[in-house]
Amino acid sequence: MASLPAHARSRRLRSRWRQIALKRAALFVLGTGLPACSAPESSGTSLQQRGQALSGAQIDRDHSGALALVTVTQEQVELCTVTLLTPNLVATARHCVAPSSSDSVVCTNDPGSFSAPYPASRLWVNHARALQDSLGSYGLLAITGGSAEFVAVANVDVPDTSRVCGGDLALLTLERELDADEATPFLPRLDRAPEPGEPYTAVGFGDTPSASQQGTRRSRSGLQVACTGAGCDPSAGVEASEFLGGDGVCSGDSGGPALDAAGRVVGIASRSQDCTHSVYSAVSSWSDFIREVAARATRAGSYDDPEWLVAPPPVPPAAEPSSMAAPDADAAPEPTAPAVEENGDDPADDGAGDEALRPTPPNAGSSAAGGSGCSVSGGGPRAPLGSLLACLGALTLQQLRRARRRGARLTLLHTP
Repeated sequence: MASLPAHARSRRLRSRWRQIALKRAALFVLGTGLPACSAPESSGTSLQQRGQALSGAQIDRDHSGALALVTVTQEQVELCTVTLLTPNLVATARHCVAPSSSDSVVCTNDPGSFSAPYPASRLWVNHARALQDSLGSYGLLAITGGSAEFVAVANVDVPDTSRVCGGDLALLTLERELDADEATPFLPRLDRAPEPGEPYTAVGFGDTPSASQQGTRRSRSGLQVACTGAGCDPSAGVEASEFLGGDGVCSGDSGGPALDAAGRVVGIASRSQDCTHSVYSAVSSWSDFIREVAARATRAGSYDDPEWLVAPPPVPPAAEPSSMAAPDADAAPEPTAPAVEENGDDPADDGAGDEALRPTPPNAGSSAAGGSGCSVSGGGPRAPLGSLLACLGALTLQQLRRARRRGARLTLLHTP
């Protein structure tokens, strides 16, 4: 075969790169975001249909902790959102950093599965409010390193499950910390799950009606939690670790935060149906996993431990009401032992008390109870048991007083 002239080969190479660039652009429009931009029950959703769902979104300048994630694979360049939790740790959707068995899932029939995450060298976080170039131009990030707004990823952590439904969460440790003037971390609400009807704000870098505005951070407030976990209708395909929100999550918004009224993260965007019925991973369902990875990231950083890193102590159970009956106001009070001062003497004791409690001599003409010399009655009928107990109690008290006067040591007896 005859060789082509140099200028012909050059035209062919330019044509080849143009085809590759167009292919990447098409993937950016139709293929980014994976489950978050794919409809479980339909396919071939158009860009116009996806864009209309974000008509209420506004350019965001307040939530600098929502950052763009660029994933460079051998097949395509993808755009997602990440949520900054500490200066060097972000949360995102797992399908943004790992291949899945399908671009769409129907959780009631096939929950889908994840493969191992991509190498960290293919993941790049951008902390600017908007990407400066088209997505396809970032295909050589692993070689060029990108602009100063890009930060490389050092490590990827995923939960101990391969399911897409109920396991679409990943944590990325960055190679360097982001300064306060670059991004401000969010506080995750790890110890209280979202509640139905609770308002939230969605933030992300996803689709808009105009393709030229993709890759810019936007937020949409006034959304509400529709249901959580088992409280959702089974047909909604929401797992126990997730909650169903409102509209607004589209291609590129995967991994973005759902923020409660106080600005705390309650969820990480996972998937939606035509940018409606958005499903989020509830961070409270993954509190142990998030705290474990955050502890490692904190040790690798130079910042103080965030307060949420340690779980609060459990709330003690409420005391049960006592089953003891209230005392009867008309009942006679129970007898109490007479007060004894520290020196062992009864404050009212002038010696007469001892004389009154002294045992009656045997020749006094009265019967003794049990040979103790305590006179309880004359020579009449047998003494009642109550009288005997009273007598024994008096003798015990008398012996106690005498022992204390003699300085005897008293030891409490107990069962070991």
